[in-house]
Amino acid sequence: FLQSGEQLVADRYSHLACIGLGIAVVAGGLRLVGSNRPWFKPGFACVLGGGIVVTLALLTFSQATVWRNTLALWTHAVGVTPTQMVRFNYAQELDRSGRKDESRAQLMLVTRAGGPEAGRAWFLIAENARDERRFTDAEFAYSEAAKLMTQSFMAHVNLGTMYLNLLDRPGEAVASFRAGVADIERGGRRPISGLPYLALGDALRRTGDALGSRMAFAKGLEFPDSRADAERELRR
Repeated sequence: FLQSGEQLVADRYSHLACIGLGIAVVAGGLRLVGSNRPWFKPGFACVLGGGIVVTLALLTFSQATVWRNTLALWTHAVGVTPTQMVRFNYAQELDRSGRKDESRAQLMLVTRAGGPEAGRAWFLIAENARDERRFTDAEFAYSEAAKLMTQSFMAHVNLGTMYLNLLDRPGEAVASFRAGVADIERGGRRPISGLPYLALGDALRRTGDALGSRMAFAKGLEFPDSRADAERELRR
């Protein structure tokens, strides 16, 4: 009765809602069969029922082709419901399939609408640009992602890692990691992580700031996902 999400009802849930309708139809048919109405012809009912079953079987076969793999699913979805979320998932699957140019075109469409999905799109664009060693493009895309993503620390950390490990720009890496730490300390109801503290600690150690490095790793102890790594780095 109530819509939940962008769609009226997801395909994978609609069969549950139809169970009651199926029971009602079958119950009505059985009552009609047992009523002995003079105008009711069992043969006609069998033909009609058989036709309905065949029709539904053909529709089921057609629908099943949509679900043959992930790319087929999102290709269908973007054709009927081209929302930002659907288009991003379609682009992500194109990327996994090695169809980089098509993926990039879809991602750019997502970025034009703004919002968190646009941030995720910029992030994926940045990752691909970094892997292709187009570092200027990656730097721009990471910066755009950080402005829009709910978890913008991820963009700051990956940008800093690129600065540190691929471009030998440690000062800018430290600044980027500090921006990631600032995003964590902003708090809010969202998944957060101690990863920026680990990255900052490593960068500070590599630039000779031992005290700052220890302080960053000590903050990493406060987060479940970074506690073990922080303990190991502090022992070192």
